[in-house]
Amino acid sequence: LIDALTDEASIEDVVSRTRPDLVIHLAAMSSPAACEEDPERADKINAPVPLIDALNRLVPDCHVIFFSTDQVYEGKATPTMPYIEPGTNWPYSITFIPVNTYGKTKLKFERELQDKMPARVLVLRCSLVLGPEARGKCKKQTYLQ
Repeated sequence: LIDALTDEASIEDVVSRTRPDLVIHLAAMSSPAACEEDPERADKINAPVPLIDALNRLVPDCHVIFFSTDQVYEGKATPTMPYIEPGTNWPYSITFIPVNTYGKTKLKFERELQDKMPARVLVLRCSLVLGPEARGKCKKQTYLQ
């Protein structure tokens, strides 16, 4: 199912049929190792720009909540007050330095969302989501796996 995000016709069809008011985007190729092995597929799945284009064209009032990752940071950013990052309300100067391909693809999609639908997007950067044990052969047992 995750590969449906790589097929523009499938995306267009789903958006056209469902005409959502809100999309909560949780899908991802979330294994950093798998993303390193196949960065092109990771980019298509984790940064599905055709989804944004379809939403803007077919349901221009639709909002998006996007689950991103803390892997968009290198982990060394230091707040410098009272600087406000341009285009945000953050009182920090933050440099985004993704630590891997997974982080790069998630940051790419964040930026595409903020560029193409800035007033209708909420990005949540999560480091770990807890829940029931994952099914399957996932080494890292988290709810979203």
